[in-house]
Amino acid sequence: MTFFHELSHAAHEKLKGKLKTGHDSLQEIVAELSAQALCRLVGRKNVDTTGNSYQYIESYAAKLDMSPHTACLRVLSDTEKVLKLILPNTLGEDN
Repeated sequence: MTFFHELSHAAHEKLKGKLKTGHDSLQEIVAELSAQALCRLVGRKNVDTTGNSYQYIESYAAKLDMSPHTACLRVLSDTEKVLKLILPNTLGEDN
């Protein structure tokens, strides 16, 4: 999970250019959502980390005065782009 989270940050930076330093809430939510999706896509389910991811996203969403649901919807497009960069032929598009 940690590997996929950090890989997602790297992909996000490649797409957006230099990311904000520190723990930017939206960037962290993109990385966590992407990491959770990647774990599911590659079948990495030995330990269910969904609850941990929810709490992680919930804490960053609170800093933005958003619900976790609203925060996830806000970054869904960026999350999709990150996943398409990491797994270009897996998500139904040829890049």
